[in-house]
Amino acid sequence: GTRPVIMAFIIDSSRPDDMKMYGAFFGLCVVVGQAIGPSIGGALSEVTLSFPFYFVGVLGAILVLLLLFFLTESLKKDENGMPIRKSGGPQVVMAKNKLLWPTVACMAIAAFAGQYIQINWTTVFGLLGSEQYQLTPGQNGGILSIEVLATIAVNIFYVPMARLAEPPLLASLGLFISCLIVVVPFINNLVGVLFLGMAITGGTVCYFAGMAYFSASISLPKRRGLVNSFIMGSANCGGIFGPFAAGSLYDLDPAYPFYLSVVISCLGGLACLGIKVGMNHQRKLNKEAWRDTFVDKKTTSASA
Repeated sequence: GTRPVIMAFIIDSSRPDDMKMYGAFFGLCVVVGQAIGPSIGGALSEVTLSFPFYFVGVLGAILVLLLLFFLTESLKKDENGMPIRKSGGPQVVMAKNKLLWPTVACMAIAAFAGQYIQINWTTVFGLLGSEQYQLTPGQNGGILSIEVLATIAVNIFYVPMARLAEPPLLASLGLFISCLIVVVPFINNLVGVLFLGMAITGGTVCYFAGMAYFSASISLPKRRGLVNSFIMGSANCGGIFGPFAAGSLYDLDPAYPFYLSVVISCLGGLACLGIKVGMNHQRKLNKEAWRDTFVDKKTTSASA
């Protein structure tokens, strides 16, 4: 529940173009937290089994107090209720886009696909590592931790990559790269599986690193909270459906979860192309709205 709020706050207080960097940094923080969280929890549980819960509770309470005292409304408005910049100058209102909700739907599909692939891979690799490679739970966790390095690398280099290709195209390419997961059940090489896992997780991050930028580029300020919640809700659905589908399909045939992942990866990659269409249309409408506003101001000044 906190991620949509954090995304909305960053979007409201930043320029859309800056969201490429902030979104990547946000994703990097999430990944690092996911990587070190189990280690911290495991170390604290050595003291007592309930100690990690107390630690998280105290940490959460401290964050609540900090937010309560220091967090301010990110979306500043003028006397007419319109958003304004920090400098006090008027901000051009984002033009209404008939493709807004179709674009949001594409973002939701891509978010579902990315989260499903990540959770599905984590679930299936645990089963595959135990049965095919006879790995212990600790070794399984160690390999998954190594794969986080690819995720961190993608987040760090996301901004330079976004200069070479548009973020929606990067997201689409990343999700199509995740289709390599279909190779996993047909090779018997742990090192190869490790690198494939890095490609899979790194590919999905290409979408999540740009998700905040997509939202900032297409949604009106007053709708961003709803849009972010809808997208993150779809991602959470992918996280719920992933283990359920992976476990059920693995019981039928170890290769079945990978086949479904390919289908969902392709669906997510195509959805990212839909995001690109929606963003391009929004940019066109914004330019037209800005041009009309400039002409109106010029006409008013001439009349005065």
